[in-house]
Amino acid sequence: MILEKRIPIKYWFNSIKWNILIVSVFSTIVYFLSKYFIDIDIPISVGAFLGTAIALLLSFKLSHSYDRWW
Repeated sequence: MILEKRIPIKYWFNSIKWNILIVSVFSTIVYFLSKYFIDIDIPISVGAFLGTAIALLLSFKLSHSYDRWW
């Protein structure tokens, strides 16, 4: 349990350091693969569809949390 009002930066960094490392390594690998070996062409509709789906899921989760609050 955290008793201080302000959460120290060290706590946040220790919580997410492995996630940042994994995402950085993965994105670096994808960049070098697409730059030197294979040409990756992803249509814009895929990104739009995924963005819309994630937005809907997050809004339903937020709405459910808000309902539980009351």
